[in-house]
Amino acid sequence: MKNLRAFVIVGLLFGSLAFAGGVSGGGGKTVVTRDNQGKKVVQLLDLWEAENIYGRKINYSNAPVAEQVSVALNSIKHALRHPIPNRGLWKLEESAEATSDILESLQATAEKFLMPENKYVKRFRNVDLTPSQDAFEQAKPKDSQLEQMVNRVEQGPHLFHLDEDLWDAMDNTNKAAAIVHEAFYYKLWDSFGEANSIRVRRAVGLAMSGYQFQAFEKFIPKKYVECVTSNLSADAMTKIFFIENENNLDVVFDFVNGIPRLGYTDPNSFPEHIGDSSLEKLFSDKQGIYGFGVGESEGPIDYQDSIYVFSSESNTQGKSEYFLELNRGSLPQPKFKVKLDCHVQTWSGI
Repeated sequence: MKNLRAFVIVGLLFGSLAFAGGVSGGGGKTVVTRDNQGKKVVQLLDLWEAENIYGRKINYSNAPVAEQVSVALNSIKHALRHPIPNRGLWKLEESAEATSDILESLQATAEKFLMPENKYVKRFRNVDLTPSQDAFEQAKPKDSQLEQMVNRVEQGPHLFHLDEDLWDAMDNTNKAAAIVHEAFYYKLWDSFGEANSIRVRRAVGLAMSGYQFQAFEKFIPKKYVECVTSNLSADAMTKIFFIENENNLDVVFDFVNGIPRLGYTDPNSFPEHIGDSSLEKLFSDKQGIYGFGVGESEGPIDYQDSIYVFSSESNTQGKSEYFLELNRGSLPQPKFKVKLDCHVQTWSGI
């Protein structure tokens, strides 16, 4: 009979709701109101939510759009970890190179909007773009309209459709935020199939308020345990890290079932403390049951509370086998259980 040892992880599912029908998505939505003179006032939904839902202070500026885009992308590049193409599972020592690759990808999409004439962006006037079904916005001001300014399209000669009338009514900061939105969303959609813009809008609101995303590897000590599935494809990989942090043992999510975590914070702020434990104790035969919760501080972007169970089972040869199981999620999603290969790793640090 197998011996089962398990602890419960109340984690954030860094996932996306699927949506059906309509435009492919990726579209930036705007909040449109009128001032006292009846002039149209246009604000990107990302920034309206950042100010009115999350209480953030946007750094509005008259600086050129390209300059504001560059600053935001150089921060938001750290919100995502992504392997270098055709490298498979990458080492922490390669993180700087991988981050550079992410930035180049984000900049390539941003350039499509910064160039007035670009074959990838079709600009319209006196046209209402079809609303995308991927926003799942929580609120909007009374006496306002949500209008689609950008749509990502999967068919035809263009990648994006742009409502130039709405664009022209925006200030430089909103224009920059819109470009960052499209660049980051396109990267997540193209690499991982991100199906809604919730996490993207949160990330853009943070970036445009001066938040500095931190590099993931900055918080990983020189010795850690890496647990990863044998399937390393982008749409299926699960990878978590266990690290010792002062008197606590922490778990850091990287990917779950092909979905990447977005945004990393100092482990000292992680609520995922397993308690007074150690790597040696966690992976020993005297494993206990551990539970811990996750709140907003666990990550600045991810949003879905879910319960995971990490378990260790002794097989017939007496060797330990490790599993991660999604037990319950806050949004409808299939439960899953995956086998993990766990190994002690070391690296030089940064």
